[in-house]
Amino acid sequence: MNAAPLVGLGASLLLGAGLVQRAEAPPGSLALPLATDTAPAGVVAQAAPQRPSVSVTAFGARGDGTTDDTAALNRAASQAAGRDLMFPAGTYLIRGPVVFSGFKDQTVRGAPGATIRAAPDYQRGKVEGMLHFDRPVGVTVRDLKVVGQRVPGANPYATVIDGIRVTQGRNITLTGLHILDAPTNGIGVEDTDTVTLRGNVLERAGGAGGWSHRTVHQRWLNNTVIGLGDPGGKALAGLGFFATIGDDFLAEGNVLNNISNTATKTEGVHHVVYRNNTVDVFGKDGIKVMPYTGATATVEGAVIENNTVRARRSWAPDGSAYILMHSVNGGQIRGNRIEGTGGQPEVYSEDAIKVNTWASGPPSRNIVIEGNQVRDTRRGIRIEADNVVLRGNTVTGRLPWARSAVIVGSNGVSIADNLFDGPAVGVLIDRGFGRTRIENNRFDHVETAVYADNGNPAVTVSRNTFGAAVQKAVAGAVGRDCNFYNSPECRAP
Repeated sequence: MNAAPLVGLGASLLLGAGLVQRAEAPPGSLALPLATDTAPAGVVAQAAPQRPSVSVTAFGARGDGTTDDTAALNRAASQAAGRDLMFPAGTYLIRGPVVFSGFKDQTVRGAPGATIRAAPDYQRGKVEGMLHFDRPVGVTVRDLKVVGQRVPGANPYATVIDGIRVTQGRNITLTGLHILDAPTNGIGVEDTDTVTLRGNVLERAGGAGGWSHRTVHQRWLNNTVIGLGDPGGKALAGLGFFATIGDDFLAEGNVLNNISNTATKTEGVHHVVYRNNTVDVFGKDGIKVMPYTGATATVEGAVIENNTVRARRSWAPDGSAYILMHSVNGGQIRGNRIEGTGGQPEVYSEDAIKVNTWASGPPSRNIVIEGNQVRDTRRGIRIEADNVVLRGNTVTGRLPWARSAVIVGSNGVSIADNLFDGPAVGVLIDRGFGRTRIENNRFDHVETAVYADNGNPAVTVSRNTFGAAVQKAVAGAVGRDCNFYNSPECRAP
């Protein structure tokens, strides 16, 4: 793995992460990824073996909240000599980083009430982490509270200070941590092979609650991220957690609340799984998988399943979707629950699910969108990708807010066995796109069920059911069985 230090960290790194194997794909497509919650054999982070332990107080740390414990804690970190390192209850004031170099098969643990707090005049020195782990192997860090000195409104990337930073590590576990007010990231992981972040609370970080870079085999499990809320127009303000460049990423059971920017994303990370997460109030995108500009043009394999994403806010001008895939080859978006604003507040750039192309890269391909429940978004599902199957979804809304259930902006899309109830248009096919098959769907309470009057060749509308409140079944020239407007033959019994 490239262990070159990260340089130029800034707003350009506000990007994303990955995991996967095989599942049902559209006919003729590549095999799609299948979620798994374990890393390949031999790379799962293991609990550190039992070791003799020593308290930081043995090295002169006071933990009284007023004494500068920086030197004492660095002595403890440099002289632990293969022993686990314990922090008794107390508040350990630091004015600079505590560096743990070359730890192997050791645990750094806090007793209940153990807090490391940055002094108001904290200086980061040459490393990024308040607790900085360099080249750790088989290390667990657990049950500590870390409190930074974030300045509200400051650029979080002007001077990078993370609550905890791990660099060039292997088989790392970070668990039971509570990190507040980190100026940049609550937890940062870089150039690491196999890391598990489990049951942490990451609160009010300036940059992101958590971030990883050039890291493989990572697991984000049952963490809670609490953001900064409305950033007041400051575009750099906080993300939930994200990963840039890597392979094999799983985020499961996490809760992200009141996130100023994108709640969670991966960029340039192949084989990504987001499963059973909850995103509640976010300012840009909810869950996003995308390439990393300058490193990857496409992402191989992504699954976003059984998540709940709700309450987008227009805090970032370029946000658009609750769930988003950019330039993904082989993806599944299934079983998610998306709850829009219903126009309260009015967030006009509001797609529930969007699959499209990142920048000038290749389009997304071979995507299944299945079994999702979408309610009260301005627009439902937007498809701008090749070889897409849309089946078994429910999209509901209320006029005048809900405008369209599905927007098709690509060729060869299959739309089958869905329920569309309430938006103004059920399926809208953008200008010039064709070969769309719309079959076995139920349309209720829409003004126009299918709009294919934009020069759309070879559109087939077959065996659909149109409720009595549908004003027009089909607009445009299509194949059987509804090439007409509002005809009794097209209506439900």
